[in-house]
Amino acid sequence: VGSEMCIRDSNPAGRYTIAKTCEILGINRSTLLRHTKAGHIKAQRRKSTNRPFYTGLEIVKFWQVAI
Repeated sequence: VGSEMCIRDSNPAGRYTIAKTCEILGINRSTLLRHTKAGHIKAQRRKSTNRPFYTGLEIVKFWQVAI
């Protein structure tokens, strides 16, 4: 698959940015944010920067249910 990540490459304990999560799931940023607002996948926030991130476990759970 080249340099692209896929769902099997994600670490359940890892933390992923919005961009990396979109790459793993193969979806657009707006699609990810829509699923986040709908509660289908949970984003957490970094304490230091307040930026959102997704855990590998959340990504896998979302993949199994939604896609």
